[in-house]
Parts: sequence; C-alpha cells; structure tokens
Amino acid sequence: MPAIVVCVEDYGLAHGVCDAALDLVAMGRVSAIAARPGGIAFATRAAELAALPRTIGVGLSLDLARGRPAAFAARALAGRLDRDRLETAMLRDLDAFAEAVGRPPDFVGSPGEVHVLPVVREALFRALAARGLAGGPWLRDPSERLSTRLRRRTGLFVASAAHRLARGFARAARARGHATNRGYAGFPPRARDAPVPATYERLA
Repeated sequence: MPAIVVCVEDYGLAHGVCDAALDLVAMGRVSAIAARPGGIAFATRAAELAALPRTIGVGLSLDLARGRPAAFAARALAGRLDRDRLETAMLRDLDAFAEAVGRPPDFVGSPGEVHVLPVVREALFRALAARGLAGGPWLRDPSERLSTRLRRRTGLFVASAAHRLARGFARAARARGHATNRGYAGFPPRARDAPVPATYERLA
C-alpha cells in the first residue's frame, strides 16, 4: 500500500456507488476500496473487486451502526452493547467478504469509525482471531494529532470526538499484530459549514 491511502467507501451499497468507485480506480484517483457486504449490489459486484490489481487495497467496512453512529456510540459507552452479538455480526461480514472476493480483506474499518469503541474493538479482535486473521488486515485508526486537525479544520468536531473514542485502539491493535494508519483525514465537511466542492478544492 502507498504511504498515503485514498479510499473510496461504500462499495456494494448500490450499483452507482460501485460504478463510481471503479471509475476512480481506473482514473488513478484512489488506492483503496472499502466494501459493504450488506449492500444490495455487493453480491453481484464483488467479482470486480477480486479482479482489481493487488496494488489497490480492498477492505471491509463493517456496517455496525446502521446509519446512526452517534446513537451506536452512546450505547457502547453506556455498556448496552453485547460483545458476542457484535462478534457474530463481524464474522458474518468477514465470511461474506472472503466468499465473494476470494480472499480476506486487506483492511477493516467502519462507517462512523465505530469499530474503535471499547467494547466493539474487543469484538473485532476476537472475530479476526477466530478466522485466523490476527495480525493480518491493517485496521483503520481515526485518531490524529490536534495540530493536524486544527490546520485542516474540516470536520473538526467529529474528528476530535473520534480521536477521543479511539484512545488506546492503535496500541491494542499493534499488540495483536495488526498495523494501523498514522493520521486520518476521512471526515467530510458538513454542507452547512461550507460547500463541499469548495472545501475539497482548498484541501487539494
């Protein structure tokens, strides 16, 4: 994988998303794709992921929060999530990915980065170990230095919250043999704060 990974999310969520992701790969704009096995298009489009060159990272996006990461995080922090049920859901996604793509994921993350939450991360480590993947996929870490977050400004509140929730995640992952990224710029701007195209133009 390159030093800077540019990842397109939500492959499998819809056919249009799959088309856009593969177009970006063909244009050389991205270096990784994160797939959602629960998406309606995943089963019929997974073969296209398997055909990509290995220079393109193909990872798993665990859809645990069902579009409500804030509510999911609140439940996790309140101790209202069942680790065994989380592990079962993760195993289901890991198995669906491996069966459809023909290999384990190169990396693992989640929408809203909820996989770094304390009880969720333990379920993730257990699920990966159960499938013989301990030390295999690299794990997405949304934490980042304060100076970098302040300089970029984009998604500052969400990025700061994710940084706090991810405390200790990278250390725990490395203790189990998993690599993690250093720095993370995956928090999109809010449309009400600034036009999205203008924000990306500033960051380019």
